[in-house]
Amino acid sequence: MTTTKLRENAYFREVVAGSIGGASGVLVGHPLDLLKVNQQNHRNPLSATLLFLQLFRGKPSDLFRGLLPPIVNGVVYQASMFPGYRLALDLIGKPSDRPEMLWESALAGVLAGLLTTIGTTPLEVAKIKLQLDPAANAGHRGATTRQLIALFRAGQLYSGWPAMAWRDGPGTGVYMAAYQWLKAQGSTMVSSRESVEFVSGGLAGVVCWLSILPFDTAKTRMQFDAGVASPMHRYQSLSKALASIAREEGVAALFSGWKPLCMRAFPVNAVTFFVYERILQALDYR
Repeated sequence: MTTTKLRENAYFREVVAGSIGGASGVLVGHPLDLLKVNQQNHRNPLSATLLFLQLFRGKPSDLFRGLLPPIVNGVVYQASMFPGYRLALDLIGKPSDRPEMLWESALAGVLAGLLTTIGTTPLEVAKIKLQLDPAANAGHRGATTRQLIALFRAGQLYSGWPAMAWRDGPGTGVYMAAYQWLKAQGSTMVSSRESVEFVSGGLAGVVCWLSILPFDTAKTRMQFDAGVASPMHRYQSLSKALASIAREEGVAALFSGWKPLCMRAFPVNAVTFFVYERILQALDYR
C-alpha cells in the first residue's frame, strides 16, 4: 500500500473514532449541558441545584431537550477535529516517529478547532434555541430541521461565530496539549493505558472549558438572540458582549455555569477520549 493510501486510511480512522467518541460523550453529559446553558443565559441565575430541580419538574425526557443538535454537533466536531489535528501535525512537519511536543499539540489543536467551527456553528445556534426558547418546540418531530431552516432564512446560521472561533480555536489547543501532556505524565505512574486515557481526557476537558468559559457565556447569549425581532441581550460584537457582561453583572457572570460545566466536562471528555482510543485500537491504528 502506498504512503498516500496509508495516510488516507489514518485520516479515515480518525473520522470514525472521533465520531463515535464524540457521540458517546454528548450522551453522557447532555443534562448538565442543559443546566449550564440555562445558567449562562440569565442575568440573575438560580443556583445549580434549584435550576436542576426546575428543569426536572417535567418529564425525565426534558433533561434531554435539544439533544439532536449536540449529538450531530459532537459527531461533526470530533470527526473534523481529530483528522484536522492529525493533518495540522503533518503540515507543521512533526516526525511520525516521536510523540507530539507541547507546542505542536497546542498549535495543531488551534488549527483543528478553527476548522470545526465551519460545521458546528449552525448546529450550536440551533442547540441553544432548542434548549432555551419554548417557541422552538424542542422534542417535537422535525424541531431541529425547522430551527435550522428558520435560522437560515433569518441569515443567522453563523450567529456568534467569532465567539465560537475564540472558544474552539484556543480551546482545542489547550484541550489537545493538556491531554497529550497528562497522558505522557500518567503513563509513567500508572500501568493501565485505559485508566490513563480516561482520566487524562476528563482532566483535559475540565482545563479546556475553564480556560474558555467567558467566550462560551458570550456565545450562548449571542446565539440565543439569533433571528429574534426583539433580542434579549443586544450584543453587537464579541468584545462588546464580554465588556457589557463584566460591567453590568460583574466578572463572575462570565463564568456562569462553571459548576455544572466542570461536572459535565470530566465524564464527557473522559468517555470521548476513552472511546476514541479504543476505536483506534480496534482499527489497529495504534
